[in-house]
Amino acid sequence: MSLAILLNIWCKNHNIPFVALTIDHGLRIESRDEAKFVNSELKKRNIEHHTISNETPIPSSNLQENARRIRYQLLTNWCKNNDISHLATAHHLDDYVETFLMRLERGSGVDGLSSIADKAIINDLFIIRPLLSFPKSEIIEYLNSQKQKWIEDPSNQKMDFKRNRIRKALGDDLGDDLFIKRMASVANNMARARQAIETQTNHVINQFVKINQAGFCTIDCSIFSEEDEIILRLLSSVLRFIGGKEKSPRFEKLMTLFNTLKNNNKYEVTLSGCEITKLNNRINIFREVSDIQRDIKFKNNNNINWDNRFLAKTNLFNKFNIYLGALGQTGFSQIKSEYKRGKNTALPTKILYTFPAFKEIDNQGVENIIYVPHINYCNSDFDKNDFICDFKPLKPLATKSFGFYNK
Repeated sequence: MSLAILLNIWCKNHNIPFVALTIDHGLRIESRDEAKFVNSELKKRNIEHHTISNETPIPSSNLQENARRIRYQLLTNWCKNNDISHLATAHHLDDYVETFLMRLERGSGVDGLSSIADKAIINDLFIIRPLLSFPKSEIIEYLNSQKQKWIEDPSNQKMDFKRNRIRKALGDDLGDDLFIKRMASVANNMARARQAIETQTNHVINQFVKINQAGFCTIDCSIFSEEDEIILRLLSSVLRFIGGKEKSPRFEKLMTLFNTLKNNNKYEVTLSGCEITKLNNRINIFREVSDIQRDIKFKNNNNINWDNRFLAKTNLFNKFNIYLGALGQTGFSQIKSEYKRGKNTALPTKILYTFPAFKEIDNQGVENIIYVPHINYCNSDFDKNDFICDFKPLKPLATKSFGFYNK
């Protein structure tokens, strides 16, 4: 509520459109009435407000994290659909310290202990957290000064959730300003360290990693002259990028991969939906064929997102049964005789099998390869200009440096 009031004032002063959003997860009977209350209060202040109802079932295991993921998806989708470039959330200093303590208790490293970023990119939308340096007590004081009512979420009182137990401890025993500020200072130091490490990692990625738009990459093995921490981060980022995954592989498995690649001249393994091979001072990382997404049919529109890595388009979806999927061994056997020998001829066929391919599939399941953009093969009955396939993985390879708390 305080964020909506303050941002509305700021946006008016800078002639910027502003709208407030509420997510109703429907997890409690009262949530609908609470959303109506917010709408009524903001209407009094002439603030445009919309309630977005969640219709996606939320898994009960790890409820808070799943609700958070769905909430951001709903918020960012609404913003993109309404040409909004910035989303502000009301995280405050107490949230910042709570997150730090939760991750400290889990034994997190630099990334986890850097807590919440004051700016971030989520689902390709710019996220800002203007209240991150202000304790909850000051926010409540502001609301009282504005004679503004608000609602406390009753789920914040449930001791089933670890965050609430930490929140209660802060309120009962640890909540003096000096403790909160010291914890925030530690998290801030971790954020600065993370920012420096990520900047160096991005530099090393640019120096040693080559990306092929067909969805694989090669790494120069001279990278092992760099610091171990940088290489580990690079491997984690590459695996997430090539594999189209949301999360990085577990640290133990990543460490095993790192040590094996560093100490063996020849090696082959799978991890995080990728195949990793080392030979002749070069590491290839490409999609594991058995993990790759099945063929997707162009149905109601001409755009699809395949395997969390490729954005594809065709204008022929109403005329033919066109699918996008991996070329595969069967598909490659169809075009092998016509495959033009060129810059990709040195590639292992296992990598070629992972290339995206436009296919026509009949009612008996027999596929006919139409177009394989990354080896410039096109069936003579079609025009390659009718197809687009861009490599756009779920997560970027080189990340923007972590934003950090700075009052």
